[in-house]
Formats: sequence, structure tokens, C-alpha cells
Amino acid sequence: MDLTGASALQLCDLRFAYRGRDVLRGVSVSLGYGEVVSLLGANGAGKSTLLRLALGLIGPSSGKVLLDGQPIERMSRREVARHIAYVPQTHVPPFPFKVFDVVMLGRLAERGLFRPPGPADRAVAAECLERLGVAHLARRAYTEISGGERQLTLIARALAQGARILIMDEPATGLDFGHQIRLLKRLRDLAADNYGILMSTHHPDHAAAVSTHVVLLKDGVVLSEGPPSLTITSEAILRLYGVRANVAPNAIRDAMAAGFEDDAPLATAPAGLCLDSGGVSRFSGSTGEN
Repeated sequence: MDLTGASALQLCDLRFAYRGRDVLRGVSVSLGYGEVVSLLGANGAGKSTLLRLALGLIGPSSGKVLLDGQPIERMSRREVARHIAYVPQTHVPPFPFKVFDVVMLGRLAERGLFRPPGPADRAVAAECLERLGVAHLARRAYTEISGGERQLTLIARALAQGARILIMDEPATGLDFGHQIRLLKRLRDLAADNYGILMSTHHPDHAAAVSTHVVLLKDGVVLSEGPPSLTITSEAILRLYGVRANVAPNAIRDAMAAGFEDDAPLATAPAGLCLDSGGVSRFSGSTGEN
């Protein structure tokens, strides 16, 4: 069944206050299957709170969260887990679980806590590892692999849940440039397969490269939203981060297209914020719309 464009998750006029302080004020975000929606904003803008509301971990002061058209507060945690999977920005377990076992944890939403995993569960976990390109790590200790490999493992665990909506909190945090590119390519491929992805990020260039829609948050309100080409501008970067920046093409999409063969360079240069000869920050973020 083609779900492209169908409503997956709707955050409707959400307000949230903590200890008398307004954290979110009337924020609305819509995510469809096959879409990547990125949340951009400085620390304290309300991105993490919005993700927690989307997951149903906390309730809004007002407004509603709809999951496939159903109010999330009327759903059990197991029902929510069958629709939404969460990928944290960092995760290091206290024990050296095998990578395969970490992915198998994703099957708990389907089989329950007390039913032992069967061959079908193991087949799903193996398929998810293969899909993310980390099947060769299956028997490695999760605590001994790189940060980029751990992040792909966590996405494989999320896929193993069977959920079609992925919520990611700054998924590229701490990754080197090569693993950032690998991660972004996987996200783009998942969206092409009708997964809906809502992620927060501190990388405007990442949002510009893979997003179908971008939401700019500042002080708990939506500053601007729309396709990357119209939203991620030098004026917007200045208002969000207080940095004077000129938006220029970057190597992110070229690197994603180039692949990862040994004879193919990842990119001509890493992307990000840098000072030009006049002392003004130049933001090498793509302005093209997916």
C-alpha cells in the first residue's frame, strides 16, 4: 500500500509549560509518510520537549497529538510503539550486549515482554541490520563499535519495532563527516520507502540536504516553516542563532550521491559554518528542495 503523503503524525497547536514557564506556545507540525521533517533551533527553543510530546511521554497543557488520526492519549504504550520508534542521540548500555541483541530489543513491541523471540523475530532483526549496512557487526559488542555504527544500530532497532514513524533527537551528534553522510543517506532511503521521519538537528546543512519540510523554532514558537529552499536562509540563520551567514551550496548531496567506495571521495570539503575573507560566517547549506 502506497502511504506517501498520508498523514502520519499531527501536532496541533501544542502548548506546554514547566514550572510556570512557557516552553511551547501554539506549535503545530505535520508529518506524512515518505517525508522528513527537521526541527531547527538553538538550545532551549523547545525541540526536545516537542519530540517528547510527539512520543506521548508527556502531555501538553493544551492542543493535541494525533497518531494516524487517533489521539495519542487514548492509545496504550504498546500501540504507540507499533506506530512510533524513537532513536536517541546517544546510547551506551551498561553491559556489552551484542549488536544483534540490541536490535532484537525492538521486537518487544510486537511479541511482548514474556514471549521469547522466535525465528521470525530473528529474521526481522537480521533484515534490519542488513538494510542499514551493519550486518557485519551483528556479533560485535555494541559498546565497542563506533558512534556512527551505534547510531545505525539504533535505527535498525527502531525498524525492528515495525513502526513506520521514526523520531530522532539530533541523530548526527558526535559523528564524523563520513558517518554523517552515511546516516543522511540512510534517512533519505527510508523516506523513499514511505517512512515518516521527524528529527531535531543543530545542522542546517543536514536539514537542507534531506528534509522535505523544515520547522524553525525560537523561544517556543514557530519562527518559520516550509521547504528547505524557502526556509533555510541567511536571515533565518541570523534570527535563530545570532550568526550573520550567507547560504551557499555545500558538498552534502554530492557526497551522498558519490557513495562510499574506496575510490570515491566522500566530498570536496566538509560542510558547516566557516568565516569568509571578510570575517562573516558563510553557511555551506544546500538551498535546494528535495
